[in-house]
Amino acid sequence: MYCDNCGEIFDPGTIRSDIFFNKPHKVIDELETPFGSIKVWINGKIVPFRYRIKTYDDPEEALAPTVTMHIIDIDLSQLKVGDEIFCGFDKDLLEYNDGDERSLLYSCENEKQIMGLCAYDPYEWDLDNCCFQLKERTSKGFGYCIVSDPNQFDEKKNYQSKITSLAAAWLTKDEYNDADLVMNLALTCVIG
Repeated sequence: MYCDNCGEIFDPGTIRSDIFFNKPHKVIDELETPFGSIKVWINGKIVPFRYRIKTYDDPEEALAPTVTMHIIDIDLSQLKVGDEIFCGFDKDLLEYNDGDERSLLYSCENEKQIMGLCAYDPYEWDLDNCCFQLKERTSKGFGYCIVSDPNQFDEKKNYQSKITSLAAAWLTKDEYNDADLVMNLALTCVIG
């Protein structure tokens, strides 16, 4: 299996802590955020996932803060047709914010902070190039279903066919007067 655009070959189905996705990553069981923990469930069971960080600077806005994006990569290579994946919170927090042909952004906020959770959405893209569909988007997070055998895809030809990625980012509201817009742009750049 080929990893992201770096071309590294690795054994599908194993979560290796030494694989990189253009940036070093680690394997964790949950991502702590100011709004609670984000987890990944496969068929109702909490599973570890690859975690990496990417930063985004808006070149048009010199005073805008650097946005740190926390990226969750879910390896689908050992799943089978009908398996279900859910990534999100165990409580209702999120509201629909925005989307495009490849991503959906949900967000939540409190008096001091705003957070976005962005998911890859292959419905609008090309289902012939990936093994999963986004089946559920709720105030808790995003649910996917495996619709084709992941091993039928050649990762050299079908980018991101066996991995789905979600990104979370949070800012304090006083960092930027339009934090919602900055976060939307940053998250869409990562996933879309």
